Amino acid sequence: AVSASTLLPEGRMGCSASKLGTLDEPTVAATAVLQVSGIELSFDEVHDAVCDELEAHPEVWVRESKEMGLVVERFKALEGSVPMMHLIHGLAIEKLDRLPRSDELDDEGKPYWRTLEDLHAAWKPHPFENDPTREYKKLNVVFLSHRWSKPTLGLPDDDDNTKASIVVKQSKYGRDTYETDNWWWVDWVCANQNNTAGHIAALPLYIAASTECFSVYIPGGDYDRRGWIRCERALSASLNSPRSWKMIPPKVFAECTAKGEPPEKSEWWTLEDPFGGEATVEGDRIYLARLSALALKMWPVGYACNWKGDNKYAEWGYQSELVYGETKIYTWCMNYFAGI
Repeated sequence: AVSASTLLPEGRMGCSASKLGTLDEPTVAATAVLQVSGIELSFDEVHDAVCDELEAHPEVWVRESKEMGLVVERFKALEGSVPMMHLIHGLAIEKLDRLPRSDELDDEGKPYWRTLEDLHAAWKPHPFENDPTREYKKLNVVFLSHRWSKPTLGLPDDDDNTKASIVVKQSKYGRDTYETDNWWWVDWVCANQNNTAGHIAALPLYIAASTECFSVYIPGGDYDRRGWIRCERALSASLNSPRSWKMIPPKVFAECTAKGEPPEKSEWWTLEDPFGGEATVEGDRIYLARLSALALKMWPVGYACNWKGDNKYAEWGYQSELVYGETKIYTWCMNYFAGI
């Protein structure tokens, strides 16, 4: 059985358990709560706070070009109502050669993640670790969408730590090519694995706050049919950007190429209805329904804020309404760019 302290195989945390922090309770009830600043918050309470925030301040959240200072100020205003955003640096993952669990501590007794608020307050241009003659010029916040490799064991990565390796390589590519300091939101690391309900409800803000959204993508199989994968795509396209980037595990990429079926360098993804997607836990459909409805609601806002009158998006055929099963987004395969 999968509980609220684990993540679902399609890459999202189970959040519908009546008992949190246990490994033997099925995620079937809709009464999960999150402890934030001493206050118990239900999924509904966090979701309502997120919806109100997006409606009240679309100029902050629903933007392709983020003003991170404004995002941080809004997170501060929501403290106690929404779990804050945690991020981990690519270098920390490189040193471990794996993804640490959210409650794991480093040698100094501190979490491997930092809050966006603390990170933003302390960040300034600084030299590369491998080349002191160059420096990071920009803080880059990246949201990682993925499906767990070993869901029945409660483990997000495979024996080769492929996802950790992909994050490290993509971080180095951003550093060396664009001089960006890459900090990642990865569910296993950045969402409290003992109490995940509020993090599920806050997903729209985490995605909206990110500079970029990446998918660890496996062609074929049921990946594109998973409800939570569909949900993250829709939220990313609606709140962040109708452009997307995918990263295919190197072994899978090599296997496809060897068979004479190399992945496309770019392609269109159809945004399918998350509610109609496959779900390991049927009780999670209530959350898929509410988050997919939010993506529908916010799409016209993103269109008005970002894409209306933009010749590039007009040429690509973006419309002011999101229609599941029809609307497509453009995605690039980063393996061709980052050498993954």
